[in-house]
Amino acid sequence: MDIIRKLQEEFGITQSQAENTVRLLDEGNTVPFIARYRKEMTGSLDDQIIRQLSERLTALRNLEDRRTQVRTAIAEQGRLTDALAAKLDAAQTQTEIEDIYRPFRPKRRTRASIAKEKGLQPLADIIWGQKLIGTPEEAAKAFVDSGQGVDTVLDAINGAMDILAEQISDDADLRKLLREETIKCGAIVSKKTKDEPSVYEMYYDYREPLKKAAGHRVLAMNRGEKEGFLSVKIEGEEEKLLALKADLRENPCDMVMMLFDRGVDEGGRTKFFCYRERLVRRCPQARWQGRANERIPPFGSVRYEEIHFVRRKEKQKYSDCNLRIYEKMLAEGEKLSAQEWFYYGRELFAHEKQEQAAEVLRAFLENPEGGAENKAEAVQMLAHCLQMAGKEEEGISLLLEGLQFAPPTGEHCCEIGEYFYEKGQWEQAIFWYENALHAERCTEQGAFVQEECYGFLPCIRLCVCYGRLGEWEMAKMYNEMAGVFRPEDASVRQNREYLAKRA
Repeated sequence: MDIIRKLQEEFGITQSQAENTVRLLDEGNTVPFIARYRKEMTGSLDDQIIRQLSERLTALRNLEDRRTQVRTAIAEQGRLTDALAAKLDAAQTQTEIEDIYRPFRPKRRTRASIAKEKGLQPLADIIWGQKLIGTPEEAAKAFVDSGQGVDTVLDAINGAMDILAEQISDDADLRKLLREETIKCGAIVSKKTKDEPSVYEMYYDYREPLKKAAGHRVLAMNRGEKEGFLSVKIEGEEEKLLALKADLRENPCDMVMMLFDRGVDEGGRTKFFCYRERLVRRCPQARWQGRANERIPPFGSVRYEEIHFVRRKEKQKYSDCNLRIYEKMLAEGEKLSAQEWFYYGRELFAHEKQEQAAEVLRAFLENPEGGAENKAEAVQMLAHCLQMAGKEEEGISLLLEGLQFAPPTGEHCCEIGEYFYEKGQWEQAIFWYENALHAERCTEQGAFVQEECYGFLPCIRLCVCYGRLGEWEMAKMYNEMAGVFRPEDASVRQNREYLAKRA
């Protein structure tokens, strides 16, 4: 890892600023001394930045030391491969390095190591690789050996399961995934263990999403647990499902909607999400509708739960299966419902058949039976089709007219903002991007929510807009806000460097 470059990127400073500050710190100079008397070398960095840089420098050097120790330890075992070395080089935290080292770390005898001593690793490999011919019991018969302490088929299978359990537990990529999902979807929960007053009373029945938990609250709960006033645990999606199952026995409903996350960006953040039916009471009303894009329309008592189902990768190629279904229905003279016209237009739009999509979407918008949330989305797609056809003025007029169908969403505001942004009409663009930031997500309407339209996209656009108007402080503020949503984004770093020269 190039520590100087890392510091440069993280703090938005020049290479010479990073190099000189590190040199001064290594020479034993104190932070106040450097900030006050070495301004010419640091580029006038203040004491707060220098102190943060000093702490980060120590952390990065400790990280590199541990990386070297782990690489050496694995190499001494003769198990260091090119792929493993590359994974070590790419690790950005101590936790990632320890996860990589975990399978190679010397450990006490475990149930898995005992099973390996009994010669059950090949059986575990067969089960893991799904190379079974017949049942697992039949495969396990070949490994029954009383001399090795494997007296029965069940003993062999249990030993293989112990090996697989340890392999899964030691998988660095899986541990990272679980950690990310827990932080994203989990919650920190605390309960009282003593029925008496204390400074921890606010945490006696407390629950907060992990991704929003402030450090001082976590520390307070940890102290409360250490002093015996609290019990603290982390709940993930599994615990939420079990709690939901138990609660449904006492408080039944007709339908449970849960969050469907579709696709993640390079930082592991969800791109799109919406609520979808996941648990439905068996009754005559619970019927799937539609030949394509099947759904059960909400009915009766509906419960919305923040339990996530994640599609981590988007499809490499958008399937035309649904499109072919709708075209076949029309060819056979079948009448499409308003909902199906919308889905048909969306499929045409997704397959870049702009002219056909525009025609179908217009027909849907003229249908009085179409839902408001679908009409708002149809307006956005139709406006895009018009813009692609060179009819920009008609497209923006349609977007503005489309505000009548539903309260403005972040997606809708950003679409309008993009029009004025491309025209260089900065004040108008600012109005719509700021509205996008304050718009509410319509999570319960069935449409996908594009998460970046409520954070990163309007912030990064506002930075440029205010910069074009010469309002540098506002530009800097919105760029830093964009950095909160995507700390690793290159445009944030570039804007930070540019704005530093304009301050």
